[in-house]
Amino acid sequence: MRKVRSFLFACLSLTMVFTVLIGLSPIEIRANTDGGEFIYGDLNGDGNIDSTDAALLTRYMLEIISDFPSADGMKAADVNGDGEIDSIDYTLLSRRLLDIIDYFPVEEDSTEVIDTEAPSIPENLEAIEVTDTSVTLKWDASVDNVSVKGYNVYSSRSSFPTVTSDTKITISNLVPENTYTFSVNAFDEEGNESDKSESIEVTTPLTILESGLTIEEQELFDLVNEARVSEGLEPLVLDLELTHVARILAQEMSDNNSFEPTEPFKAVRENNISYRAVGVNSAGARSPERVANMWSAHDKDTGLIYNESLEYTGVGIVRNSSYGRAAVQLYVAR
Repeated sequence: MRKVRSFLFACLSLTMVFTVLIGLSPIEIRANTDGGEFIYGDLNGDGNIDSTDAALLTRYMLEIISDFPSADGMKAADVNGDGEIDSIDYTLLSRRLLDIIDYFPVEEDSTEVIDTEAPSIPENLEAIEVTDTSVTLKWDASVDNVSVKGYNVYSSRSSFPTVTSDTKITISNLVPENTYTFSVNAFDEEGNESDKSESIEVTTPLTILESGLTIEEQELFDLVNEARVSEGLEPLVLDLELTHVARILAQEMSDNNSFEPTEPFKAVRENNISYRAVGVNSAGARSPERVANMWSAHDKDTGLIYNESLEYTGVGIVRNSSYGRAAVQLYVAR
C-alpha cells in the first residue's frame, strides 16, 4: 500500500497531463518476446516511448497488472536504475513524455565512458642546466586519449615525486658534488599513470668562484665583512691557505655532527700557517646568513669579528644532512 500511496501522490501532481491514461482509454499492446535490445521506458516493446507505456506503468503501480508485455519490461521500467519500480520512475517517464528531459538517469549512467587508458611514457628526459645546488630538467610531452593533466618527477633524493603540469622543471636544494637519479611519468584527469621514463643521472658540481671560494663561502665572507664595515672597521683579507684549513675543520664537524672542531689551533700549526694571533668561529646552521647572524650577535661580546687587530681570514662551509651547513672561519693577525 505504501508503494500505491506514493504513486498516487505522484499521479495527482500530474493530473492535468495523464488523467486520461488512468481512465478508460484502450491500451495498445505489442509484446516483444525475443529478449533482444530494449529501450528504457518502452514497456510494451513497440519501439516507442509514449502514453501506452505511461498507462502500463500506472496499472503496474496500482497493482492492476504484475508484469509488462515486453520481455524486458521490468528492466525497461526502472528508468533511474535503482533496482525498484516506483513513483520516481513514473515521474521520470512523465517528464520524458513532456520533453522536460532527453534521457533517463539510467541511460546517462550507461553511456558514461570511463577513461582507463594511461598517457604515453615521457621521452627524451634530459638535464639542460646544472648548478651546484639545482638541476633543470625537460622532456617531450606525453599524449593521451583525452588529455594529459601533469607529470610526476621522481628523484633519488626524495621518496615523494614533485608534481608539475609543465614539461620543464627546476629541482632545487641539492648538495654540491652529489649524484642524483631522475625519472618522469605522466598522468591524466582520471589518475591513469604511464610507466616511468628512462632514468638519467646528474652530478652537481662544486662551483669555485674567481676568489677561490664556493658560492656559500663567498656569501659568508661578504656578510662578515659587511658587519665589520658597519662598525667602522676595515674588511678582512681573504687567505686561501686559511680557507684550506677552515674546510678541513668544517668537514670534521660535518662528519662528527658537531658544532665545533676538536683542535682548530693544532690544525693551523700543522698546515704551517704563520700568525701572531689566531681566532676561530664555528657554527651549524641552515644558511650562511644564519651563520653570520649568529657570529655577529655573539662577537658583540667576544670581539672576534670586530677585533681590528685580526686582518686575514679563511672560510670553509660543508653541507651536513642534520643541521644544514658546518661553517668555520679562521682569523689571524700577522
